[in-house]
Amino acid sequence: MKEQYIKSSDLALLYSEVNSHRAFNELTDDIFLNHTFDEDDFAMIRAFKEDTLPKRKIATKEDYDMMYHIFTKCNLSMVEAADQKYQCSRNDIVYDMNLIDQWYNESLQAIERRKEVKRQSKHDKRNGRK
Repeated sequence: MKEQYIKSSDLALLYSEVNSHRAFNELTDDIFLNHTFDEDDFAMIRAFKEDTLPKRKIATKEDYDMMYHIFTKCNLSMVEAADQKYQCSRNDIVYDMNLIDQWYNESLQAIERRKEVKRQSKHDKRNGRK
């Protein structure tokens, strides 16, 4: 895909419509991936907008409980687990990423255990064992 130049006035308009850190990060990613721009103007617009966003919330026990449940009880696929971890790092809530990483790794281990059980079950069926 060919990158398109985006004018500073269009950047300012796009960022003026952003009202969360998540949306801010998504817009910034989109601009970096798909557009060329005046770097000085872009840095100034981003810095100004970032200063006007609501402060990020520190994760509560309930936030951590929910994330723990998602990672350890919801039987996520590898893609879902990776996406959930990514979202935690970009959300409007500040998480201790050491905990998120630990739960993410537990989730990946559980996925591997489920795969091994399936492989063993298929192997047993092929060999006439139940």
